[in-house]
Amino acid sequence: ASAGRDNNVKIWDANSGALIRTLSGHTEPVNAVRYSPDGTRLASGSSDGRMILWDPATGAVIKNVATGQAITSLAYSRDGTLIALGVEWYGANVHIYRASDGAPVRTIDADERGFIHQVQFSPDSSLLLTTSGYTHEVRIWRLSDGALLAAYDTETGWGPAPLLPARFHPDGKRFFIGRSDGPIVMAFNPVRMLTSSPGSFSVLRGSVSSGGLGSLLAADDERLVVGNGPAPSVGSPGVIVEFTAISAVPNPSQLQVKLESQVSIAFLEQNIELFDFVSASFVSVDIRPGMLDDSVATGYVLTPSRFVQPGTNKIRARLSVRQKGRSFALGYKTGIDLVRFNIAP
Repeated sequence: ASAGRDNNVKIWDANSGALIRTLSGHTEPVNAVRYSPDGTRLASGSSDGRMILWDPATGAVIKNVATGQAITSLAYSRDGTLIALGVEWYGANVHIYRASDGAPVRTIDADERGFIHQVQFSPDSSLLLTTSGYTHEVRIWRLSDGALLAAYDTETGWGPAPLLPARFHPDGKRFFIGRSDGPIVMAFNPVRMLTSSPGSFSVLRGSVSSGGLGSLLAADDERLVVGNGPAPSVGSPGVIVEFTAISAVPNPSQLQVKLESQVSIAFLEQNIELFDFVSASFVSVDIRPGMLDDSVATGYVLTPSRFVQPGTNKIRARLSVRQKGRSFALGYKTGIDLVRFNIAP
């Protein structure tokens, strides 16, 4: 089935491409259309602010639901019991309905500063993922009570149109974001992951100005601040800090390191690495410019079991910061507010 700017929904033969039926009922462009999981119903959402439930076999209207705002996206839960709508509104911009009769179940203030462009249920129908291309926000909600469980506001990009399509992976542990400036980003679902904080850290280059291990456990602006030390050569890191944690499982299916930090001057580059116990070497998982304000960086590995030490379940990560684009040395500091490891069994 396809949605059209001609205000119609069209059903096509998937094998031949022949048009089977045109469903007319909307008065403005149709922006989203979805089959129910069992294929017996079809839901459409339009700029006219209405969701229509159709019988795709006959073209008959089963239910016509008015939301009051233009509908941008629509999704069925995997168990077929719920329908979620994203709408063009500030605040109450996700509406959840009972699929059997279109009765309202819950409204979520999914983004108070921008319209919702994508809604997507998790495979077990317990979570809802929402995105807004205007604010670059990706959020994950618990459906039972509408609680916000996780939010992302980095790495979502910006392009010629404020679109931010997203889909859960069938295993529910990952999701994908389609950035309007081109790339597709894969992210881990933190709701489905175990977390581990550093049990120790060591400064391999530089010196501690303030803070300690407790500064790394929460994003509370209580930072571990490390001043740079003498670099052995131009372009070498002046700050190197290593963190050690213990994995909750010996052979994780996914491993992600999350680090929140800031630097004191411009023209710095930070590199996050994880230690590969098989090759006995550090592997870079995220390189980016150092930011003067708090910035969250995440890195992951494709073969996570290599990065957990057999017998001890130890994980080692390293942050290094170096000057970039300068041939002379400057003094600088790196403030680290949070280090966390996300682990999927």
